[in-house]
Amino acid sequence: MNKTFFQYLSALIWESQKKYDDAYIDYEICYKIDSTSTALHSALLRSSKLARREDSYKKWKQEFPHIIENPDWYDPKKGELIVIYQQGWGPRKATNPSEPRFPILRPYPSRTQYSKISLSNKIEAVSEPIYNIEATAIKTLQDDAASLLGRRLGGIATKAVLADQIRQKNQGLGDLAWIVMNLSDRADLRQWSTLPESIQILRIPLSPGEYKYTLQGLDFYKEPTQEVKDGSVSIKKGQKSFLIWRSLN
Repeated sequence: MNKTFFQYLSALIWESQKKYDDAYIDYEICYKIDSTSTALHSALLRSSKLARREDSYKKWKQEFPHIIENPDWYDPKKGELIVIYQQGWGPRKATNPSEPRFPILRPYPSRTQYSKISLSNKIEAVSEPIYNIEATAIKTLQDDAASLLGRRLGGIATKAVLADQIRQKNQGLGDLAWIVMNLSDRADLRQWSTLPESIQILRIPLSPGEYKYTLQGLDFYKEPTQEVKDGSVSIKKGQKSFLIWRSLN
């Protein structure tokens, strides 16, 4: 995981403790790392107002005209439901067809791209991405290619020396050793294959009470998939309640 996600979680924790200035600082750090998330735009607007940072609030208000403020964000009598949604599977390592010594990352297709929550009070909302693990992992591996090349070249040189030492005693055996060592020198395909493709969030201010919910997977076109989760959640005045859901298809 990269710093953006952990910084966002840190901000959520500060918010849950009503330390809005600390939350705002963490959201601002997130924005400096990645400014594309609309969920983060909402968080900056909300937290700057709650932290009474009037200048910052006015700046974000102008910068994010697409964000419609909800008066319930600022109602101390409300609670908030926060759903952290882990979508799909992260990319998988594969052998590079043009150079078998070096791995590449290939996206792993997932039908479910978003999550929609439906609550017993008829409120519905769709998740917003806050961190794309797939894109970050692929870029990181590409950026690390030069370092990886250096390590691989060092390994090739070592194998060449070993094979030559064997070849000095037995030409055929040395040639065979060179072939076997290079065939075994394939891309390292080990990885954390259980990571999701992206992490998304749903935030809904609610009146205190018990709510039944349905989490429904949505495809790229926002049409329902077969992934569904039902449950219930308790919302308390001035507090945040968290749900975590992982879709796998």
